[in-house]
Amino acid sequence: MKKICLGTMINLLHKARKRKSDQARDVCRRIFAAFDCSIDSYAKELPSHLKSGHDPVPKELFDNARDFDEETVNQGVKKHILEGIAENKREAIVRAIKDILDDDTDMLPSTTVGHH
Repeated sequence: MKKICLGTMINLLHKARKRKSDQARDVCRRIFAAFDCSIDSYAKELPSHLKSGHDPVPKELFDNARDFDEETVNQGVKKHILEGIAENKREAIVRAIKDILDDDTDMLPSTTVGHH
């Protein structure tokens, strides 16, 4: 399966944020919350380091992202991540992610990517 690095995801979500006052930390807080994690226990520099690709994904987030079932991830994304994306940019973000995953030979054609 193709993977989108966390830094790329943070950058995409930051560009599409609903509130222009939101910073990388706010975007990261939403991503972490979608996987039942909190960014507040990490150094304040972590969001910018994740956004730039300087730091690796924290183990707790990595483990939860790997271990959560599809429905739990879907619910977390809907509850925490989508709320931070401007409505007029949601379709473009989903299309951008789908484009990255489009030539993935391991993903089943029936796999849903996006919000219905």
